[in-house]
Amino acid sequence: PGYLVKVYLDTVLKKKQNRASWEWLVKRCQGAAQVADIIEQGGIQHFVVAKKWIYCLPPEPSPPFGKHYTRHLALLVVTDMELTPEKENLDAWYDIITPKHLDELYLIMSHAKGSSYRPDNIAYTRTGQFAFIDTEYPSRGPDFNSIRRHLRPSMLTYWDKLVKNGGKR
Repeated sequence: PGYLVKVYLDTVLKKKQNRASWEWLVKRCQGAAQVADIIEQGGIQHFVVAKKWIYCLPPEPSPPFGKHYTRHLALLVVTDMELTPEKENLDAWYDIITPKHLDELYLIMSHAKGSSYRPDNIAYTRTGQFAFIDTEYPSRGPDFNSIRRHLRPSMLTYWDKLVKNGGKR
């Protein structure tokens, strides 16, 4: 209880961008650590990030040898952020977001980069904060456009001005 696991099944054969699955799990941990540092240093109140750990799998049992299986060496353990259902999350992005939220989000995104920071990857939690849950691309971005369509008109105007002015109101 309190944790979730991301695992690649041994029947998942392909590598992603020619990298083993464990490398992508490490990237998720690195991205989460970057966001956590920014949240702590910036005094961020409206956003949180899941803590993430790599759990190395034991050598046995291992999948059968053959072209239909891949040996994955690790899985990812994350804190359960108690996310709300998808509709409630999207409604929160439209109804709850304020200029303070957007100031904090801009600070995080501009320093942590990350190209997958959009409402389905920054989900509303039962505690009333937004949680960065997908931190797989810590060196890409930032992508300031992906949240635009989820903001109400007044917050969209504020966001566009914030991005245009490099974070200054």
